[in-house]
Parts: sequence; C-alpha cells; structure tokens
Amino acid sequence: MLDKVLTGLLDVAKNEIQEKGLAAALQELLQANFGTISDAIKSQIMAASTEQLQAWMTNAVSASSLEDVFKNILKK
Repeated sequence: MLDKVLTGLLDVAKNEIQEKGLAAALQELLQANFGTISDAIKSQIMAASTEQLQAWMTNAVSASSLEDVFKNILKK
C-alpha cells in the first residue's frame, strides 16, 4: 500500500518537474527568437499542460511570430 502511494507521489512530482522544464525551455526559445515576451504569455505558459506546452514548442520551431506559436490564446 505504501509503495503505491509513494509511486503515485513520485509520478506527480515527475510530471510537475517535466512541465516546469518544458515551460522554461519554451520561454527561452521564444525570447531567443522574438525578444521579450509579455507577462501574460509567461502566465499562460506556466499554467499550460504538458500536451499544450509540447504543441507550442512544435509551433515555435517554425513560427515567424508569437501569433504563430499561440494561435489559440492570442486571439482571445
């Protein structure tokens, strides 16, 4: 029983670390390509799921603007 609880906690921690790492990498990539990014964009990045971060990373590789990266949030 304790093993299951510890495994669950480790999985949660691993996912959180992965999300924070992806968020930091995306912010660095965007700053390198587009300059300073707004606090609003940073907040969206920090609140995003792993799946959303991965999608934005994919978009960022070929994007010519922040709008190209964040097609779904900048239009709001």
